[in-house]
Amino acid sequence: MAQPMELVPQPLYGGAIEIMLPKGYLDVSQLREIPDNQEVFVNNNDMEGGNKNGMDTGKNGGNESIIVELMERVDVKDGESAIKEHCKEIVEINYSNKQLSGSFDNSFEVIDVQVVASNRLICKVKQKNVGKWENDKEQVQELDLYIGLIRLVEYDADALITLNVPISALSKDVEETNSSKYTNLVKKMVLSFDLKDTHLFG
Repeated sequence: MAQPMELVPQPLYGGAIEIMLPKGYLDVSQLREIPDNQEVFVNNNDMEGGNKNGMDTGKNGGNESIIVELMERVDVKDGESAIKEHCKEIVEINYSNKQLSGSFDNSFEVIDVQVVASNRLICKVKQKNVGKWENDKEQVQELDLYIGLIRLVEYDADALITLNVPISALSKDVEETNSSKYTNLVKKMVLSFDLKDTHLFG
Protein backbone atom coordinates (compact mmCIF):
# COMPACT_ATOMS: atom_id res chain seq x y z
CA MET A 1 0.00 0.00 0.00
CA ALA A 2 1.29 3.45 -0.93
CA GLN A 3 2.24 5.75 1.92
CA PRO A 4 0.70 9.25 2.19
CA MET A 5 2.45 11.68 -0.12
CA GLU A 6 4.79 14.14 1.56
CA LEU A 7 4.74 17.69 0.22
CA VAL A 8 7.55 20.17 0.73
CA PRO A 9 7.84 23.92 0.03
CA GLN A 10 9.46 24.69 -3.33
CA PRO A 11 10.60 28.22 -4.20
CA LEU A 12 10.13 29.19 -7.85
CA TYR A 13 11.49 31.99 -10.02
CA GLY A 14 14.22 32.90 -7.58
CA GLY A 15 11.88 32.77 -4.59
CA ALA A 16 9.25 35.12 -6.05
CA ILE A 17 6.68 32.29 -5.89
CA GLU A 18 6.38 29.29 -3.61
CA ILE A 19 4.26 26.14 -3.94
CA MET A 20 4.13 22.75 -2.27
CA LEU A 21 5.58 19.92 -4.37
CA PRO A 22 5.84 16.16 -3.74
CA LYS A 23 9.09 15.31 -2.02
CA GLY A 24 11.69 13.78 -4.29
CA TYR A 25 10.89 15.58 -7.52
CA LEU A 26 14.05 16.69 -9.32
CA ASP A 27 14.54 20.25 -10.64
CA VAL A 28 15.17 19.76 -14.37
CA SER A 29 17.03 23.08 -14.62
CA GLN A 30 19.92 21.29 -12.92
CA LEU A 31 20.17 19.04 -15.99
CA ARG A 32 19.26 21.23 -18.95
CA GLU A 33 18.16 24.71 -19.92
CA ILE A 34 14.51 25.58 -19.22
CA PRO A 35 12.53 28.53 -20.68
CA ASP A 36 12.51 31.55 -18.36
CA ASN A 37 8.75 31.36 -17.83
CA GLN A 38 8.86 27.70 -16.73
CA GLU A 39 9.91 25.61 -13.75
CA VAL A 40 10.07 21.86 -14.51
CA PHE A 41 10.34 18.91 -12.13
CA VAL A 42 10.46 15.16 -12.79
CA ASN A 43 9.52 12.28 -10.52
CA ASN A 44 12.79 10.94 -9.14
CA ASN A 45 11.10 8.63 -6.61
CA ASP A 46 9.94 5.79 -8.83
CA MET A 47 12.62 5.12 -11.38
CA GLU A 48 12.46 1.45 -10.38
CA GLY A 49 8.67 1.34 -10.17
CA GLY A 50 8.43 2.00 -6.42
CA ASN A 51 5.88 4.13 -4.63
CA LYS A 52 7.88 6.32 -2.27
CA ASN A 53 5.85 9.41 -3.14
CA GLY A 54 2.49 7.84 -2.30
CA MET A 55 1.51 6.81 -5.84
CA ASP A 56 1.35 3.26 -7.17
CA THR A 57 2.91 4.47 -10.40
CA GLY A 58 4.02 1.09 -11.71
CA LYS A 59 6.05 1.43 -14.88
CA ASN A 60 5.29 5.12 -15.28
CA GLY A 61 7.64 6.17 -12.48
CA GLY A 62 10.24 8.66 -13.68
CA ASN A 63 8.12 9.76 -16.65
CA GLU A 64 5.78 11.87 -14.53
CA SER A 65 6.60 15.56 -14.60
CA ILE A 66 5.31 18.80 -13.12
CA ILE A 67 5.54 22.03 -15.10
CA VAL A 68 4.84 25.45 -13.60
CA GLU A 69 4.65 28.24 -16.14
CA LEU A 70 3.70 31.88 -16.25
CA MET A 71 1.64 32.76 -19.31
CA GLU A 72 0.01 35.82 -20.79
CA ARG A 73 -3.56 36.04 -19.51
CA VAL A 74 -6.06 34.71 -22.03
CA ASP A 75 -8.89 37.17 -22.63
CA VAL A 76 -12.02 35.03 -22.25
CA LYS A 77 -15.29 35.37 -20.39
CA ASP A 78 -14.58 33.14 -17.37
CA GLY A 79 -12.14 30.80 -15.64
CA GLU A 80 -13.52 27.63 -17.22
CA SER A 81 -13.06 29.07 -20.70
CA ALA A 82 -9.53 30.14 -19.73
CA ILE A 83 -8.43 26.73 -18.51
CA LYS A 84 -9.86 25.07 -21.64
CA GLU A 85 -8.00 27.54 -23.85
CA HIS A 86 -4.73 26.79 -22.04
CA CYS A 87 -5.44 23.05 -22.34
CA LYS A 88 -5.72 23.45 -26.10
CA GLU A 89 -2.35 25.23 -26.22
CA ILE A 90 -0.67 22.55 -24.08
CA VAL A 91 -2.00 19.75 -26.29
CA GLU A 92 -0.77 21.53 -29.41
CA ILE A 93 2.70 21.82 -27.84
CA ASN A 94 2.69 18.11 -26.97
CA TYR A 95 1.66 17.34 -30.54
CA SER A 96 4.87 18.92 -31.83
CA ASN A 97 7.03 17.61 -28.97
CA LYS A 98 10.11 15.87 -30.36
CA GLN A 99 10.09 13.44 -27.43
CA LEU A 100 7.15 11.65 -29.06
CA SER A 101 7.76 9.40 -32.03
CA GLY A 102 5.43 7.60 -34.39
CA SER A 103 1.94 8.73 -35.31
CA PHE A 104 0.30 11.07 -32.83
CA ASP A 105 -3.33 12.06 -32.41
CA ASN A 106 -3.78 15.57 -31.02
CA SER A 107 -7.40 15.02 -29.98
CA PHE A 108 -8.12 15.59 -26.31
CA GLU A 109 -10.92 15.64 -23.76
CA VAL A 110 -11.25 18.08 -20.86
CA ILE A 111 -12.77 16.34 -17.84
CA ASP A 112 -14.24 17.74 -14.64
CA VAL A 113 -13.31 21.42 -14.45
CA GLN A 114 -13.46 22.46 -10.79
CA VAL A 115 -13.25 25.90 -9.20
CA VAL A 116 -11.25 25.32 -6.00
CA ALA A 117 -10.95 28.98 -4.90
CA SER A 118 -11.38 32.46 -6.34
CA ASN A 119 -9.56 32.57 -9.70
CA ARG A 120 -8.14 29.07 -9.09
CA LEU A 121 -9.32 26.07 -11.11
CA ILE A 122 -8.26 22.51 -11.85
CA CYS A 123 -9.17 19.94 -14.50
CA LYS A 124 -8.07 16.67 -16.04
CA VAL A 125 -7.23 16.28 -19.72
CA LYS A 126 -7.00 12.97 -21.55
CA GLN A 127 -4.83 13.24 -24.64
CA LYS A 128 -4.90 10.29 -27.04
CA ASN A 129 -1.82 9.30 -28.98
CA VAL A 130 -0.13 6.36 -30.60
CA GLY A 131 3.57 6.68 -30.00
CA LYS A 132 6.18 6.31 -27.31
CA TRP A 133 8.42 8.46 -25.20
CA GLU A 134 12.00 8.68 -26.40
CA ASN A 135 14.16 5.82 -24.97
CA ASP A 136 11.02 4.10 -23.61
CA LYS A 137 10.31 0.66 -25.05
CA GLU A 138 6.75 0.62 -23.79
CA GLN A 139 3.93 2.01 -25.93
CA VAL A 140 2.17 5.06 -24.49
CA GLN A 141 -1.53 4.93 -25.30
CA GLU A 142 -2.56 8.14 -23.57
CA LEU A 143 -1.14 11.17 -21.82
CA ASP A 144 -3.16 12.29 -18.83
CA LEU A 145 -2.67 15.89 -17.77
CA TYR A 146 -3.86 17.25 -14.44
CA ILE A 147 -3.90 21.02 -14.84
CA GLY A 148 -4.24 23.83 -12.36
CA LEU A 149 -4.84 27.46 -13.27
CA ILE A 150 -4.21 30.50 -11.10
CA ARG A 151 -5.56 33.69 -12.69
CA LEU A 152 -3.35 36.62 -11.73
CA VAL A 153 -5.77 39.23 -13.01
CA GLU A 154 -4.01 42.27 -11.54
CA TYR A 155 -0.78 41.31 -13.35
CA ASP A 156 -2.48 40.32 -16.63
CA ALA A 157 -1.02 36.84 -16.28
CA ASP A 158 -2.06 33.22 -15.81
CA ALA A 159 -0.03 30.66 -13.87
CA LEU A 160 -0.37 27.03 -14.94
CA ILE A 161 0.59 23.91 -13.01
CA THR A 162 0.59 20.78 -15.18
CA LEU A 163 1.14 17.23 -13.91
CA ASN A 164 1.92 14.97 -16.90
CA VAL A 165 1.20 11.25 -16.48
CA PRO A 166 2.01 8.96 -19.46
CA ILE A 167 -0.34 5.97 -19.53
CA SER A 168 0.78 2.68 -21.05
CA ALA A 169 -1.35 -0.38 -21.66
CA LEU A 170 0.26 -2.21 -18.75
CA SER A 171 -0.30 0.64 -16.29
CA LYS A 172 -3.85 1.71 -17.21
CA ASP A 173 -5.48 -0.03 -14.22
CA VAL A 174 -2.99 1.70 -11.92
CA GLU A 175 -3.82 5.07 -13.46
CA GLU A 176 -7.53 4.63 -12.85
CA THR A 177 -6.78 3.94 -9.18
CA ASN A 178 -4.57 7.00 -8.87
CA SER A 179 -6.72 9.48 -10.78
CA SER A 180 -8.30 11.00 -7.68
CA LYS A 181 -4.90 11.17 -5.97
CA TYR A 182 -3.41 13.08 -8.90
CA THR A 183 -6.40 15.44 -8.90
CA ASN A 184 -6.00 16.09 -5.17
CA LEU A 185 -2.28 16.67 -5.63
CA VAL A 186 -2.84 19.35 -8.26
CA LYS A 187 -5.53 20.91 -6.09
CA LYS A 188 -3.08 21.14 -3.17
CA MET A 189 -0.41 22.68 -5.39
CA VAL A 190 -2.86 25.25 -6.77
CA LEU A 191 -4.10 26.22 -3.30
CA SER A 192 -0.52 26.49 -2.01
CA PHE A 193 0.54 28.86 -4.82
CA ASP A 194 1.92 31.93 -3.04
CA LEU A 195 3.14 35.03 -4.87
CA LYS A 196 5.75 36.46 -2.53
CA ASP A 197 7.36 39.13 -4.72
CA THR A 198 5.16 41.08 -7.13
CA HIS A 199 8.26 42.58 -8.77
CA LEU A 200 8.36 39.34 -10.78
CA PHE A 201 5.81 41.00 -13.06
CA GLY A 202 7.70 44.28 -13.34
